[in-house]
Amino acid sequence: MHEETGLKFEPGNPKSLADAMLRVLSDDDLASRITSDAMAYMGDTYNWDRIARSTLDVYRQAERGYEYRPRTLNLCPPLPDEATG
Repeated sequence: MHEETGLKFEPGNPKSLADAMLRVLSDDDLASRITSDAMAYMGDTYNWDRIARSTLDVYRQAERGYEYRPRTLNLCPPLPDEATG
């Protein structure tokens, strides 16, 4: 979010990046606001309660779609008759 949680710059364009960096370094109010907004955004978006709820939702969705189907294991081919003696 341009000028809310950071500044956008043109990818692959070092001058564009440098201009954005110089702008933040020279404008204390902008730097302070961006820092505050970014910290709030990160705290709201990436916190352990939200991560745990999202993980639990994924597990519950997988559980709902799970259908038990017994399988037989054929780990080794059958032995030849002469080996069973």
